[in-house]
Amino acid sequence: MNRFVCLCAILCLPLSGRDFLHPIEPVHISGSFAEYRKYGRYHHGLDYKTFNRLAVPVRMPADGTLERMQISDLGYGNALWVRSGADLFTFAHLQDFACGTMELEHFSQAYLLLTGQKTLSMHLPGLFRYKQGECLARSGESGTGAPHLHFEILRDGSYINPLAEPGLEIEDRTHPIFQNLYFEGKAVKKAAVQSCGPGCYTLPEKFSIPGAGKLLIGLYDTMAARNRNGIYSLRLETANRMLFERKLSRIRPEEFARAGEVYHVARTAIGQEYVYLLYGSTTPQVEPGAEYSVSACDHSGNCSRMTFHTVAGPVEREQGGFTTLSAGQVLRCSTDNAWMSLAATDRSLFGDAVLNFQPALVEDLPMTGPMFARSGSGFRLQTRDTFFRDGLQGEAVFPVAEKAALYYYDEALAAWRLLARPYKTDATRAYYNFIFRAEGFLSQLSDMAPPETLPSFLWQRPDLPGRIVRELALRDQGSGINEASIQVTLDGLPLNAQYIADRYVLRLEIAPQIIHPEGSLLAVQFSDHAGNRSGVYTEILENEIQQ
Repeated sequence: MNRFVCLCAILCLPLSGRDFLHPIEPVHISGSFAEYRKYGRYHHGLDYKTFNRLAVPVRMPADGTLERMQISDLGYGNALWVRSGADLFTFAHLQDFACGTMELEHFSQAYLLLTGQKTLSMHLPGLFRYKQGECLARSGESGTGAPHLHFEILRDGSYINPLAEPGLEIEDRTHPIFQNLYFEGKAVKKAAVQSCGPGCYTLPEKFSIPGAGKLLIGLYDTMAARNRNGIYSLRLETANRMLFERKLSRIRPEEFARAGEVYHVARTAIGQEYVYLLYGSTTPQVEPGAEYSVSACDHSGNCSRMTFHTVAGPVEREQGGFTTLSAGQVLRCSTDNAWMSLAATDRSLFGDAVLNFQPALVEDLPMTGPMFARSGSGFRLQTRDTFFRDGLQGEAVFPVAEKAALYYYDEALAAWRLLARPYKTDATRAYYNFIFRAEGFLSQLSDMAPPETLPSFLWQRPDLPGRIVRELALRDQGSGINEASIQVTLDGLPLNAQYIADRYVLRLEIAPQIIHPEGSLLAVQFSDHAGNRSGVYTEILENEIQQ
């Protein structure tokens, strides 16, 4: 029996005693395992950063056999699923399979040609086998997002953290960065933390709390890649006694949409601040007059720690107070000239939400700066013990105003962000429908600032030989870019261009034959949805391709 167990263990080893290889080199992680994603989902793999390059070779981490392939413009885009012992690897957002022997690329192109289809999703009966280190595809931007490689490992029915596997450790000496400490009790409080050295944080003064409650911590980790990512483990302690601990090492498929049990989804801003719950169903509440410490570690073992004291503070009575909102309920607030409602559906919440939803005085609203003009009053939403999944359904009516839309104030970015444009207006009123997943202030503002075009840049496009490629970044921080308004000309003649809305990028692919020998004038102009017109961006294009 012991020999049988040992034999099974050996056969199930993914690398037969060898270490994994990273699918892309050099290694820069732009999305960490178990990181928060919108709609309350976990990121159950790693994102390898390619710094906007396409066609980076993707190699096999271990010997394996292709089980499934996909060609699509949605989701994972062009993707491969490869079996390696007990592990199933996923490689997503690929450009193509033109790598190594080219057999898979020829197979996929032949299938599409013979069937006349543009997409492919197929399980393969072990036709394609790969050795460790062999190239099986090239990275791309198919499906969604900027160029990168998404990589997963599925083992024993759970997705695991690749960085914890032999050979996939990364050199990372950066500590998690603490940003804010949150308290939820009879009131909701937020305190900005201060750094006292690498991995050391403190509060500028004792933390005043109005009685017992729960704590949350806002932080991020850079993982030596300049991206703000999530972390691996958390601890809350008092008097050398652990109150709470969480490690994010495995994710089962049924847990994909349950990130709200780990993150405060209304306060978490992806890539800015990840707000983690420092409590579970059995965690005792924190009390005034005690010392607590919070520690957080990344996937490489770098840890940060903060110790602080709590003191009793006054009970802050919020106007309107906190109300429990369950599925099927609606909360409505009104001012003299506007009203807004928030409703929960069965898909909105994991459980009940505790909300403080009230009108906000104009003088209490955050500053707008020269970009916006205040066109009405506003509302404020605070959340407590909230597990948003698909967000709250909102409806609002404001006085009609020129160039106006509905915005919310993003505290992590310290900026107003577009929430919704009116779906209908009449002589006196503007009507809005929206989905809201954050918290803070909501108000109708008028967008007064024109959009702009940032200087041209070129991404690596080896898949387009004989073409001149330019990509311009279009930026608008107000009502959003009106794609239909984009006008591009070359020497005064209209030129086709592709606008990539999820990255705010305008891509131009130009045949060198139409470029004048002494250079051609490229001109771009567009508007935002408020009607503000950008300046005319110009650039002299030269034929950079040798004939």
